[in-house]
Amino acid sequence: MSIEQALLKVKSQKDEEAKVVGHEGGAGKNSFRTGALTLETPDGRQFSCGSGLTDHDRKSPPPVGSVVTYRFTELMENGYPRFPVYVGPRLDLDWATICASYQKADQATHQPGVLKRRHSILYESTAFPPALVKQLSDRAEAAAASLPDAEVDAPEDDGRVTDQETEEEEL
Repeated sequence: MSIEQALLKVKSQKDEEAKVVGHEGGAGKNSFRTGALTLETPDGRQFSCGSGLTDHDRKSPPPVGSVVTYRFTELMENGYPRFPVYVGPRLDLDWATICASYQKADQATHQPGVLKRRHSILYESTAFPPALVKQLSDRAEAAAASLPDAEVDAPEDDGRVTDQETEEEEL
């Protein structure tokens, strides 16, 4: 068994319910069909969700006011879901019931996973020798420790003039 066959990448996803408040037009092959749904969460966040819609969903989208389920990987800093994907309608749920039991999502409970010592199925498998597991674990911890904090460096000036700079010069 090779390492590629033994390792499996697992991405955690969360799901929530939202109310459809609008339909956005599509482009390209989805012209004259729904391109995305405008969804609203019980706490008032509105966002577009176009991924996950089938051709049937695009021809006859869920009506405005209906409750749907969507998945996402994490919440962004502004509190909106990153990569929302439409799952389907929730005919069994009432919007008032969802709003009454809703707990606002926060960054702490919707963060991406953090690298941990036993972070993958590799460490659960007995197919790998303990020495290899320790070596890989030590490398992972060293790599994580050497990463800088979440500082973002400003991009270097490459000498090209952007559209924004051109507009500023014209003013």
